[in-house]
Amino acid sequence: MADITQADIDAAVAAATAPLTSKIADLEGKVNAPPPKQEAPKYTRAELSQAVEDGKINEAQAQDILDKQQAAQTEKLVQDTVASTSRRSRKARR
Repeated sequence: MADITQADIDAAVAAATAPLTSKIADLEGKVNAPPPKQEAPKYTRAELSQAVEDGKINEAQAQDILDKQQAAQTEKLVQDTVASTSRRSRKARR
């Protein structure tokens, strides 16, 4: 019967704990990640018109909200298109 060395024990422990260590690191990353960014509420033109009629906001504020929503939507579409094009380009190069 061969003698078990400390190196043998260390290797066995490392092999046995490697999957758990990886899983723990993954979970720590998720726990320590910043919270997902909450999207601003999206308002329809009808909702904003009603808010103007109710005196909650003025017409300029309603238009500003619509403009910002449109700009955010356009930016998201651009980012999605760039990401999609980039993925297809990398895939094509392989």
